[in-house]
Amino acid sequence: MTPPVDTPDPPVDNPPEEPKSADNSLSKLKLSSGTLSPGFKYNVTKYTATVGYDVTKIIVSAETSHEKAVIESVTGNGTVN
Repeated sequence: MTPPVDTPDPPVDNPPEEPKSADNSLSKLKLSSGTLSPGFKYNVTKYTATVGYDVTKIIVSAETSHEKAVIESVTGNGTVN
């Protein structure tokens, strides 16, 4: 009996990656409670949220300016919607 011959798997053709957007700005940034400082502006990348002492949770809502852009992270303990 002849042992089986190992044949390499054919190469896998990965589809090309879709181009990413060069526009990484936001069109909207909102908090469920409190205020954002400075006020929202598309080209600002750092904000401070100020909330009342009794607030234990806020929801950050952000929307990209470009449909192919992706929100990858928000620093802090929060949820991006």
